[in-house]
Amino acid sequence: MRGLGTGRWSLVEEAERAAQLASAGSPEGDIGDTIVTERQRHRADVPSVTAWSPGRIDLDPRFAPGAAQRVGHYCFRIGDGPVYRLDTPVYIGRKPSSPRIVTGTIPRLLKVVSPSMEVSGTHVELRQEGMTVVVTDMRSTNGTFVSQPGSAHVKLRQGESLVVTPGTLVDIGDGNVIEILPIR
Repeated sequence: MRGLGTGRWSLVEEAERAAQLASAGSPEGDIGDTIVTERQRHRADVPSVTAWSPGRIDLDPRFAPGAAQRVGHYCFRIGDGPVYRLDTPVYIGRKPSSPRIVTGTIPRLLKVVSPSMEVSGTHVELRQEGMTVVVTDMRSTNGTFVSQPGSAHVKLRQGESLVVTPGTLVDIGDGNVIEILPIR
């Protein structure tokens, strides 16, 4: 049968060809019984998978499991106030509130005084991500001004985040200036 006269490949032709090859004892005929075996010869410069063991890996201690808990924490203070460790995310504002859905650590809420109402309810978030500090404007009305050592003064847009270094000053209004301090 020749593909129903179309000259094209057909399922019937393929089945007939496979049956002929199988009956002839051709190596192609053993398609259904094909067994994949591992090569017996290996190149000397390529190690086999079985030669690998977890004990042979040298991990950089900064990236080892649990390293985040061993890293010190940056600190910050608002004006001349007390020093706080940045061991959990911090929301700062006139009347700060946590997000409705919290993944991970529950943030610390720090209330600041704002007699002229320049500071929004939840104005800014500070958090430590590994070895960096991230400042995020929480869609404040009057903005967040960031001054990093050696850089120009920057106003964060609503919702914008910025990685900052120790010595950075974050002005949220009404004389409330947050200073980022080194790891302790």
